[in-house]
Amino acid sequence: MQKPLVEYHEEIFDFLYQKHIENSEFRFRMRKKNNKKRLNNGYWFNGDEGYLTLSFWNGDDTKSKQPCIRLGITPKHNIMWSDYIARSSELRRVSLKELAELNSLEPRVSKKGEFTNIWGKIYTMSNQNWKEIIENFIDKDKKVIDTFIKNKLNEKYEYLDGIDFIKKEEFDKWIKNINKYRK
Repeated sequence: MQKPLVEYHEEIFDFLYQKHIENSEFRFRMRKKNNKKRLNNGYWFNGDEGYLTLSFWNGDDTKSKQPCIRLGITPKHNIMWSDYIARSSELRRVSLKELAELNSLEPRVSKKGEFTNIWGKIYTMSNQNWKEIIENFIDKDKKVIDTFIKNKLNEKYEYLDGIDFIKKEEFDKWIKNINKYRK
């Protein structure tokens, strides 16, 4: 039997927050607003009753209203996925295409066979191995992404178009907000 998605939110929050305690530079995004009372119900990350998404960087795609770089979990289908979204920014498309090639993400195409400005990768999961997949993402993909962003920011590379690291003050504010709702 599949465990409720809210349990994933709690377990993943604890797992990621422990990483932050061990390394204060390790930061992750959380749900900012209590839309549809989701924070009241323990949904600490973006998503809905069917999936949740994690991100370790700032920068949203304004068309999809999602983080540009994210890791998602859809337990009902036993999959996790990562994708890079550049639907709202031609500038960002240039950098995310380059990053997708570095991390072996495939271009996504629509049912009509058209490129969607999204690159993705799928991971098969079970209740037990979500932690291994996240750990692997952090150890491999995240390191590549962090290095890419750092190098591009140092070059004042305009094609990141808002993709950046999460600031300490921002992270602390999100943690404070989540802790108001945690039981």
